[in-house]
Amino acid sequence: MKAYHSNSAETFTNRVLVNNKEFDKTVKHVNIKVGQNDPLPFTIKPTSEVELNTITFDIPKPQWIDLDLSRGLTIDVTPYDDKNRYVSQIILEVDFLYKTETTTENYVANKMQRQFASAFHDQVFFVDQIVTLKHANQSFKLVVKEMKQLLLSCDTSGTEQQTLEDCKVGIVNQNTVVSMQKADSSSMNLVTTDSIGTLFHPKMDFRSVGIGGLDKEFDELNRRVFASRRIVLENAEESSLKHVRGILLYGPPGTGKSLIAKKIGMMLHTTDPKIVSGPEILDKFIGGSEGNIRNLFADAERDFNNLGNASPLHIIIFDEIDAICKARGSIAGSAGVNDSVVNQLLAKMDGVQKLDNILVIGMTNRKDMIDDALLRPGRFEVQLEIGLPDKEARLQILEIHTKNMKLDESVNLDEIARDTQNFSGAEIEGLVKSAQSYAIKRSTNDNQTDLEIQQKLVYQHDDFINGKNEITPALGSHTDTIRPLKRGGIIYWGAPVKSIVEDGELFVNQARNSSTGLVTILLEGPPNSGKTALASHFALESGFPFIRICSPENMVAFTDTAKCNRINKEFDDAYKSPLSCLIVDNIERLIDYNEMGPRFSNMILQTLLVVLKKQPPEERKLLILCTTSCKKLLADMEVLTTFTAILPVPNLTEPEHLNNVLQHVCDLETSKPNNAVNIAKCFTAEERNKIARIIQGKRIQVGIKKLLALVDMSREMESDYRVAKFLAKLEDENCLEMKAY
Repeated sequence: MKAYHSNSAETFTNRVLVNNKEFDKTVKHVNIKVGQNDPLPFTIKPTSEVELNTITFDIPKPQWIDLDLSRGLTIDVTPYDDKNRYVSQIILEVDFLYKTETTTENYVANKMQRQFASAFHDQVFFVDQIVTLKHANQSFKLVVKEMKQLLLSCDTSGTEQQTLEDCKVGIVNQNTVVSMQKADSSSMNLVTTDSIGTLFHPKMDFRSVGIGGLDKEFDELNRRVFASRRIVLENAEESSLKHVRGILLYGPPGTGKSLIAKKIGMMLHTTDPKIVSGPEILDKFIGGSEGNIRNLFADAERDFNNLGNASPLHIIIFDEIDAICKARGSIAGSAGVNDSVVNQLLAKMDGVQKLDNILVIGMTNRKDMIDDALLRPGRFEVQLEIGLPDKEARLQILEIHTKNMKLDESVNLDEIARDTQNFSGAEIEGLVKSAQSYAIKRSTNDNQTDLEIQQKLVYQHDDFINGKNEITPALGSHTDTIRPLKRGGIIYWGAPVKSIVEDGELFVNQARNSSTGLVTILLEGPPNSGKTALASHFALESGFPFIRICSPENMVAFTDTAKCNRINKEFDDAYKSPLSCLIVDNIERLIDYNEMGPRFSNMILQTLLVVLKKQPPEERKLLILCTTSCKKLLADMEVLTTFTAILPVPNLTEPEHLNNVLQHVCDLETSKPNNAVNIAKCFTAEERNKIARIIQGKRIQVGIKKLLALVDMSREMESDYRVAKFLAKLEDENCLEMKAY
């Protein structure tokens, strides 16, 4: 075809003109090849004013053509394949078309971008292409500097991923974000502009990028952080709208904080996020750490200085931000490095020079360690807790991880979600991986190829059950530690035990439904009376997803400071669960009380007084079960006032109580002869009757734990003197008063 160039620059359509009979009506774009140059795409404009087999460039003179088009030039023209060629973002450099017509007038980039998006809708462009635009009675030259395309792909687990990739050629449509920046040598005043289109990619939410169970958090982020950025900036300035520049995500490990931060950059029309972990900021040279902070903000500052509000949004992500932003003055001997880093970050986020084109996202498991100045409005003003998922959230997470798996009809994801209380998102992912390993092992044999195994692979419900049993949630119940504390079960030797158990069940229900959120119970009684066993029984029977024990046995050789830190950690973990039960066993040993002195640790005592009174966060329930053998001591120390109720746990004081224990042991032997915890083959019925006759009317004062130990010892005795030896041991231990038998 013969090619010519249009003569009038004022009427440029930025298209190529062809005869309306030259191509089929479905052809909108063509590839044009001139000489040895690579073919370039152009949008065509059919018209009857152009002859057949002729094409006219109604654009500024192409720099890639060195020949004179006035005499015509033979070129190759072929239809352009426009399938999947739409661009998500286009960045244009703008300047006056004629240097002789420059003005000092302000031009609103927002309006120019809207005009460009409307005028060049469904038109193809390539990088470095020159385009003309008539705006406000002034001609402008636009140069295509950069284009990005949204690509869909799947990772190794089959999860759909969306990424923005640079492209050389693409078509502008209604969803394309248009950004303009003035040329470096331009004298034009380009002011108050923002990107066209929505801040988010079309139909984008957390679940579409592989994040489940955080719909509420997404709504809050959208409202508090991104809503103001959807407003056209000239209207925003008139309304005095201010943008949020910082988000702090905090919560237990594995709940999705890092994943959210990384995916936010994918969901927004922004520059690529800068992701840095807190310790990476630190430098061995003086001033190096502060310099690393400045470098993170350098690109945003340069764009803001050049483009003002036209600058694209820059996202900076700090993982484990507590490593560099601890409260100033809290670190001794650091030569002020930590304080200087905090000061530098404070100045960059909200200092003298305002930056509205930044969004800083910090992530931490320890919000309490962050300097208070960072948490005020203007810096990390949006502080969002990413907590443990509830049942519906766990179901969403399971559906995301299993959507590409071939599930058997037996798989019940709703049941799995119900049984995975206090599992974090990462732990649910680990459960699915474990289930995959079970399914692969079941489906594998030596005679099958990898392809045959993959085709045969079907996941059954038992695979997920086995996977769940292999994963121990970090904030789950430590039942393996607590269950041995009631190895022999609860023996109802008399009315006092029945009353204690009934009251305990009432307090458990109160904790589950309490409006205050905190219920503290003290089980007090003499040593070996079964206080710890009862506390363990209440905890295990409560069914709470978080059950822990804070015992002096776990703090042997700890310093006072280490004990206080351990106690604080146990309570902090309890506050992260919706329903928690914490056993504080043997308070007097925990505070290092010694009657010979007397001596105790006031530091640990004060820590306990604080945490026993501290209310858990809103919508969290905490049941605290404490045990002590020194009620008077706790009264003197003003600890008793911290408890909701006190449950006395007495010793066995009646011969009938002892007879009931012996009967229970024999019944247990009969019902579970192979039970490892059964104190078996102790006393025959005749021996029990003999013991009952001897102790009738005698004074008894024995703890259930001590009695069971003596019964267990009697199992190893010869039957001829078993009863006599048993009673003698009771008397030696001052548990039975009798002169002779």
